[in-house]
Amino acid sequence: MTPFHRIRLLWARVFLLGLLLLPVLLMAQGLKPAAGVVYDDGALPRIDIYLDPDSLDALYEDPWSDDHYRAGFVFTRGAYRDSVANIGFRCRGNFSRGAYKKNFKVSFNTFDQGRKWNGLEKLNLNGQANDPSVIRAKLASDLIPQMGVEATRANHCEVYINGDYYGLYINVEHIDERFAKSHFGSNQGNIYKCTYPVDLVWEGSNPDNYDYCEWTHGGDRPPYADLVNFIDVLNNSSDAALPCALEQVINVDDYLRQAAIDVMIGNWDGYIYNTNNLYLVHNPISDRFEYVIYDTDNTFGIDWVDRNWGTRDIYEWARTGDDRPLYERLVADPLYRDRFSWYIDRLATSLMADPAYSARIDLLKDRITPAAASDPFYPYEPWQFHDSYTEALGGHVDYGLKEFIQVRISNALAQLEAYTVSPVLNHLRHNYPVLGQEPVVTVFAEDDAAGLELWLVYETDGLTDSLEMKDDGLSRDGLAGDRIYGAVLEPLTEPGEWAFRVHAYDADDRTAVLPCAAVTWRIDEPALPLFVNEFMAANNSHMADESGVYSDWLEIYNGGSAAIYLGDKYLSDDGRYPSQWRMPDMTLGPGEFAWFWADDREDQGPNHTNFKLAASGGSIGVYASETDRLRPIHVLQYGAQTADVSSGLLPDGAGELEVLVEPTPGWSNVLTGLTQAQMESLLVFPNPARDRVFLGPNPCTTWAIRGMDGRLWREFSSVSPDGGWLDLVGIPTGVYLLSGRCGTGVSSVKLVLK
Repeated sequence: MTPFHRIRLLWARVFLLGLLLLPVLLMAQGLKPAAGVVYDDGALPRIDIYLDPDSLDALYEDPWSDDHYRAGFVFTRGAYRDSVANIGFRCRGNFSRGAYKKNFKVSFNTFDQGRKWNGLEKLNLNGQANDPSVIRAKLASDLIPQMGVEATRANHCEVYINGDYYGLYINVEHIDERFAKSHFGSNQGNIYKCTYPVDLVWEGSNPDNYDYCEWTHGGDRPPYADLVNFIDVLNNSSDAALPCALEQVINVDDYLRQAAIDVMIGNWDGYIYNTNNLYLVHNPISDRFEYVIYDTDNTFGIDWVDRNWGTRDIYEWARTGDDRPLYERLVADPLYRDRFSWYIDRLATSLMADPAYSARIDLLKDRITPAAASDPFYPYEPWQFHDSYTEALGGHVDYGLKEFIQVRISNALAQLEAYTVSPVLNHLRHNYPVLGQEPVVTVFAEDDAAGLELWLVYETDGLTDSLEMKDDGLSRDGLAGDRIYGAVLEPLTEPGEWAFRVHAYDADDRTAVLPCAAVTWRIDEPALPLFVNEFMAANNSHMADESGVYSDWLEIYNGGSAAIYLGDKYLSDDGRYPSQWRMPDMTLGPGEFAWFWADDREDQGPNHTNFKLAASGGSIGVYASETDRLRPIHVLQYGAQTADVSSGLLPDGAGELEVLVEPTPGWSNVLTGLTQAQMESLLVFPNPARDRVFLGPNPCTTWAIRGMDGRLWREFSSVSPDGGWLDLVGIPTGVYLLSGRCGTGVSSVKLVLK
């Protein structure tokens, strides 16, 4: 039987059984943000903290307090140096607060609400008092992404307080809404920090029964309802129903990878053994929880509970006699047990056994040795730093770091059961097509052998068909060979229902289907008349923002007859990540325009995006809220751009993309503007101005003052052709555009108010 005939048979069974079509799923793959200057481990950065000596004394006298002390912050990495004043500084951790070497939290937004530094609100500086090698948590953070899973970014750094060296630390990314946005694409989901005794055992529907999970950030859903539902599904689904039910509420495959990592690095202080140290991040894009490991210093042979973590059974990792349903139910399921075994095998025979892994340890050790040797708070003897890499030290250090890796690999392979792997499918997503747009479906897929074959099976208006999905870089799938498969369908020209699933076959004729019931989507006209109406992707000298920087900009237009709230919608220059930048809290009236600086300088104000536009060509999209599944409202594709020239739709909202004679941010693109000669002869005096400005003779009848954020401050509807004084009282100091409608044109003059 050919793949196509097998697909048709499976698809027919689905619809003949009358399975309900599930709400649309968008299972966004992790973004794996770059290390950037903050977490780059190519060099050892220095962090300086400056605070009042009395505050420092108070911090050490009561390290259990969560009160922040005002301090200054300086970050130096090679030639890069940056400082932030008025930050919050305190001790962090649980039992570690009583250690001689403290852990610290740096908070950029405690005293300056909403402030970020390099896109971050907080830093966690961990002294690693449990780990004489000062490297184990860093190794875990590096290993997790190699298994295709999101992890906290981390690097070593030297910490100084008031000029005095306080030692070698690991700078670990804080898990908050910024983490959720940069790793999973949205910061609008609930985030739970779960600590001892987080067993995830069902204790009824009362959220108070699960207070081991602290709600740290709220999204669009009420707190704890999603957590209670997840625990209910996990515990109360039958064995037969568990896979389909559980995969709707948590990213099961990514958890299995992390469970394998926990077992292989000996992380006994995590969920499986010690019911501790995990975050559950609700991803509103996929409507599933993401499981995130944190605090991985008690790993690679560190032991405080008298167990041999190098030899413990990989399938019996939980504490004997205790329930760990997330681990135990999955390991008991034949499909998931085989997949877990495959991930253990991959870690044991490839990632951790690779000579490059050992070389990486040596490289990091050499880099941090001088900082460790001079650390005044290092809680061990100097020789123990070196010996801890190769041999046990006694006490809580049962294994040397490299010794543990070899013992763990040897025992894991001896315990490993024979397994067969069916195709792994995850992160299914589509582009929420509207009428006339090509539907695109992508999915992550892998198998333990070559020959994997994927088919998109879809139904439109009662007709079933299929299309092979490719990982060739030509099917809207990303890069060739990246294990992301894609398929592009012909656009629908009539409104209708579209339903689909992905079927996979490997060389051994094992199969997989995702999701359990078909995804359905109604293809109609765009729901909202919001348009990317104009943009300038190479603003070299045309118009500067409020700080005098010439930045790219874009304009949004409401082409409908009703006001539209923008504060729950997004702009993005990459359709894979539609929630890239949430628009500010504002409402756009019918026929109105809003424009934003696309400069990747979000800290400059609410109208500065966190992305730039590519002058060589790209896309700009407006996307709906998470509750509307981030569906595209309008996406504009554009080619190479010319410096200081804008492109826009003619007519506004409905026309083709054209090069405009003159940029018109905040105005209709239909207007042609004054000639350059007319603008140069226009008298605007004084400039800078204060309470009023004189506007000389001109052909314009209507003038307006707008801020560099696009906000309309004042409109003058009856200006004499002979000119006159314009009242500026009440408008704050700053840089503005004085713009006039001049017959069929519009032109603007920069105006400074002091």
